[in-house]
Amino acid sequence: MGYTTASLVESSLRATASFSSSTTPTLETVNGWIEEVDSHIDGLANRVFDVKGYSELFHFGGEAYLFVRNTPLVDVTSVEYNISSDGTAPSWVTLTENVDYIVDSVKGMIVLLSTVRSYSQGYNKFRVIYTAGYTVLPPRVRMLATKLVALRVLDSLIYSNVNSRNDGGSVSVGDIRIVEPSSYGVGSYKQLQSDIASLEDGLVGGFRVLRYG
Repeated sequence: MGYTTASLVESSLRATASFSSSTTPTLETVNGWIEEVDSHIDGLANRVFDVKGYSELFHFGGEAYLFVRNTPLVDVTSVEYNISSDGTAPSWVTLTENVDYIVDSVKGMIVLLSTVRSYSQGYNKFRVIYTAGYTVLPPRVRMLATKLVALRVLDSLIYSNVNSRNDGGSVSVGDIRIVEPSSYGVGSYKQLQSDIASLEDGLVGGFRVLRYG
């Protein structure tokens, strides 16, 4: 899923017409910006908010917990144990949930049960295949994505205006009019930039993974 939609961007800009192949920017361009903004947000937060599948290897030193790197943990497809010794090709045995392990989705971990002592220590001894991410996107992430794309739309129209030697004139986005240099107006444009900066600051470190134990 994208973290925002073209429709949400239109609403943010109070546009009276939808993006299409004949608008400036086009719908294809806006959707491309949405993908770029999603990647930008993931980088800021150091996590992927979309629900995705992962296959993760774990070294084993005798501990009873395997913490997955990506959270929130949505579902564990399988937990496997490598019965081969270090330096040889892995040979995976699938473990049974509620017999060999239990899943703690809240803490993002696999709890190995009493059989933990039967596992030999070493590198890449466990493999966990799972999905993680937000089934319901946090509202502030969607808000940030929408505002970032809206800013891209406005900037593209302003640059187009300047390049067409119409600087000092006006740019229309639906029923919004940006008049350079003093009036969407300038105040609203600056507020949009300020909102983005505040949301980005709150995002950095705002979704830290809690580890227990």
